[in-house]
Amino acid sequence: MIKKLFVMLVLISALLCFFACSDENDEDGTSTPANIVLISEGKANFRIVFSSDAGANAISKVDGFVKCLRSLGVEIEDPVRASLGETDAEYEILVGPGITNRGEEYVINEKTYGEEGYCIKTIDKKIIIVGGSRASTSDAFEYFTETVLGISEETESVSALTLSEEPFYEKMTDHAIESVTVGGVDLAEFVLVRDVSGMEKEYGSAFITDFRSLLYSKTGYWLEIIDQGELTDKVHKIVVRYTSEPIEGDTEGMGFVTKVDGGDLIFESNYANAMITYFKKVTDELIFSAGENVSIPENYSKFEPASIVLYDDFGAKGDGETDDFVAIYAAHVYANECGQTVMGRKGATYYVGDSFTTSIPVMTNVDLHGSTILINDDSAIAFANRGKALFNVYREQKYTQVISGFALDDMFKDHEKKISRDAKSLPWLVPYLKGESFVLVTNNNHVDFIRYGANQSSGEARKDLFLVDIDGNILDGYAAAFEFDDITSVEIFETSEKEIEIKNGTIKNITCRVRAETDFKNKYAAFLRGINIQRCNVYIHDMNFRTANEPTIDYTDDPNDSLCKNYGRRSESYPYSGFIAGHKSYNILVENCTMSARTVYYEDKPATESTGGKVPDPVPMGSYGYTYTLSANVRHENVDQYSKTGIGDSRYWGIMSSNTCKNFVFNECRVNRFDAHRGFWNARLTNSTFGHTINVTGGGELYIENVEKICGSSFISLRGDYGSSFDGNVTIKDSTHLAINSYDSLKGGYYNVNSVITGNTYLISSGFSTAELYLKWDFGYDCTLPHTVTIDNFKTNSSRAYVFSNVSNTAFENKYKNQYGLPSEIIFKNMESTLPTCRSSSCSILRSVKVTVE
Repeated sequence: MIKKLFVMLVLISALLCFFACSDENDEDGTSTPANIVLISEGKANFRIVFSSDAGANAISKVDGFVKCLRSLGVEIEDPVRASLGETDAEYEILVGPGITNRGEEYVINEKTYGEEGYCIKTIDKKIIIVGGSRASTSDAFEYFTETVLGISEETESVSALTLSEEPFYEKMTDHAIESVTVGGVDLAEFVLVRDVSGMEKEYGSAFITDFRSLLYSKTGYWLEIIDQGELTDKVHKIVVRYTSEPIEGDTEGMGFVTKVDGGDLIFESNYANAMITYFKKVTDELIFSAGENVSIPENYSKFEPASIVLYDDFGAKGDGETDDFVAIYAAHVYANECGQTVMGRKGATYYVGDSFTTSIPVMTNVDLHGSTILINDDSAIAFANRGKALFNVYREQKYTQVISGFALDDMFKDHEKKISRDAKSLPWLVPYLKGESFVLVTNNNHVDFIRYGANQSSGEARKDLFLVDIDGNILDGYAAAFEFDDITSVEIFETSEKEIEIKNGTIKNITCRVRAETDFKNKYAAFLRGINIQRCNVYIHDMNFRTANEPTIDYTDDPNDSLCKNYGRRSESYPYSGFIAGHKSYNILVENCTMSARTVYYEDKPATESTGGKVPDPVPMGSYGYTYTLSANVRHENVDQYSKTGIGDSRYWGIMSSNTCKNFVFNECRVNRFDAHRGFWNARLTNSTFGHTINVTGGGELYIENVEKICGSSFISLRGDYGSSFDGNVTIKDSTHLAINSYDSLKGGYYNVNSVITGNTYLISSGFSTAELYLKWDFGYDCTLPHTVTIDNFKTNSSRAYVFSNVSNTAFENKYKNQYGLPSEIIFKNMESTLPTCRSSSCSILRSVKVTVE
């Protein structure tokens, strides 16, 4: 076998004589021998013959070369396909492998050169150009015409061209794997035997061909494939075999054995559905990851029990029509008991219909393997079960402790049931800790986040999240958000749970359009039909989350139909609380995913105390892609909103909502919204684009760097319905606020775009139509502005844009309960001018805040 160095080897250094005209002489005045006269007197003396295996790119370059010659005035016949069987011409350029009708003496084994290599040589009066792949055949022809012949689109003229007969050029592929031997015999002596006739038809045997191609690209070995019944006298074989019988070493009924037997390398499995996956896994470990020189010993033998199950094993059809929910459920229950990964079949669409009336428990890895789960929510049964997630990713109970009632009294027998804002440890936890733990503390006797406005609520019990070590010390980033003067329950979740991975597929919702005649409260209950996480350590990546059957957002000139013109139609669908929802979860990573935003739906709502008895205009029904409640260390990396639900288009909701969470990260993301409801503590938004909302309430450290915000008058919205309060510090660095009024995905563009300017931006907007009600409202906590605000190299499109919004004019007049705490310092860095602090003169008290300009 020819070794593979990415080298260009010139076999005969002086092999061609290339002439601009036919009468050039050597120095002694004699003519150079002309063996192949390709062009003379403006006429080509050769024909180009190509094979189908040359590939489309090479054939295109052949056509381009002929056109180039004709543009230079050279008369040349059309290139011909070898399979047409024309008689030989005296001079021919044969392009591509497999041209056998010119004689076996002109056939070159192209596989000798590897996937990136090629050969250009002359035999008699024929020039043969072949590559080890279609791509390299194209490269070889280009090298021949442009480098050897010197003819390209830049050539100005050519009247004659003469070439010597000698072979002249070879290029070898530099392979990562130099050699492979089995029992001391080089793999070049083997054939690849296909013995998988017992596998179900839909699984086929294409994976064996794929293996041969991969083997060739990585090693340069090209093996003949034969079926079991066509064995020749070849001695050495690689056999890929499916059998319904037990195999050697199999004690569990399903598995995969790899062995060297009598000099043959045998891959054998009795698990048809997973054979492809196991074969790829084993060959990768045995050959492709084994180094430069792979040596498989003659006594090699290894058995691997099945570590995966497929939906198809349990009867799933994957045809996009048959309801596969029962089979999917059964596969996961079995996998949970056996600790196995659940896998879909590549290309399958698993339809989930009215059988979906309960959630599927998931406690092992899920690899959808390029398949799609299509969930039909558009039925009365789906509507009745709309609170059921498809996958409930559970924690194991052994990692959880819930302490309340008498057990709580025992926990605090030597301690007060209190937590101060400056607490460094929770010593009363220590006897209950087995290691690092995520802890939820509740005081049911105090209510926070009592929502104001059209979506008025009665609030939630005071809760806080902590991450502690085995000695009860509170770890960085998890300082207390609230004072606790009483504690009614403690939940401890160990963080040592194994990671669960969900990857490589699509989950798609057919949107519910059932118009239920129910009261608003019942109707508003959101759909949760995706992935519900209730554990530590979950990694979701390379997933697509899509919608279908969403109401069309049409345009109308009817002046009385402004909602339908600008937003979604009322009563056509229902809110969704998330494709991914985290509840009492810790350490979630969502990476390399795309997410459809959902149409904004509007609904009439009853009047509330905080709307002053007025029935409000229809209010939006929030739908999200991600919803996290009582969760911490949630990271999003390279998450994109699906392009057809335009970022910045206010008619689409999403993507993220949070309720009492700590430590969010959004990096390299492009989504509509970052939306904090019942508070977050600590978030990093970096290298990302947000469409129309960065909603903030809570506290801790909010760090924003290299972020672009597209729409709206404010870069950050301090949520008025939760008191426009942020009890912490805010840093904004190297960020831009485009301040565009709107985005229209149907008409395909942004509106009211101004050139970027710096400075002259109001730090806080003013004007709140229900100021007195708002400032009298008891949110459950004292409201405050951010303590320290650092704005470093901030740019905006508008002189009327705001860094923060939603703080009332009267919030600083010492008249009402919610007298705001002022920032201790506002720091401007790398700004062309200092930003005014407030637009309204009634905010003059803000101008007393210390301002530092660097």
